[in-house]
Amino acid sequence: MSNWALIIYCGLITYLTRFSMIALIKKEMFNDRIREVLSYVPSAIFPAIIFPAIFLDNSGSILIEDNPKIMAALIATLIGIVSSSNGFSKETTFKKELFDKAQAEGKVVIVSSWIKYCSSCASQMKVLDKAKNDFDNIEYFAFDVTNKEIAELFDVQYQTTLLIFKNRKLVYRSIGETSKDLIYKAIKSSI
Repeated sequence: MSNWALIIYCGLITYLTRFSMIALIKKEMFNDRIREVLSYVPSAIFPAIIFPAIFLDNSGSILIEDNPKIMAALIATLIGIVSSSNGFSKETTFKKELFDKAQAEGKVVIVSSWIKYCSSCASQMKVLDKAKNDFDNIEYFAFDVTNKEIAELFDVQYQTTLLIFKNRKLVYRSIGETSKDLIYKAIKSSI
């Protein structure tokens, strides 16, 4: 590979990684706290960490041809993009009136939070959707954690927050729980 081709290739990689972040990321995708944290991390840091790990060998020489790390990185990126939603459609189903009605009817009410690109959120939501059919007298609602009104109502700051209410009281709260066994155990203990 000629020096000019390498220079152009590196320039394109630098340009694409830095400016694609600016072009593709929308402000609404992140809550205020995440935007604040990300504001301290220049987009140049990510390529500075990742690209040497992919394109340099142990001696520091650039490895382009016959480099299995490039294929591994492409496959990992593709898997990350495809599995980010796990093929599961996320939508906000929470409505205050329905939440209040379910509680007035004496149902156990489950509320979970999610965010667009969270695969663990999709995993949790799949378990909770199945739980609707496996348990009697429960109502399940989900909401996008970037919806400040709902998040503040429940004091939720993170995705995959799971809340269970019984007799109009919060009886269970967890963050990041995706295990069917543990979620079902929490539901059973609340019924």
